[in-house]
Amino acid sequence: MNKDEIGGNWKQFKGKAKEQWGQNLPMMI
Repeated sequence: MNKDEIGGNWKQFKGKAKEQWGQNLPMMI
C-alpha cells in the first residue's frame, strides 16, 4: 500500500462512519 491508497481508504472509512453514526461522532475524527 502506498500513501494515496491509505488516504483513500481512510476517507472511505470516515465516510461510512459518518453515514452510520451521523452527528454522534466526535469532531476530532
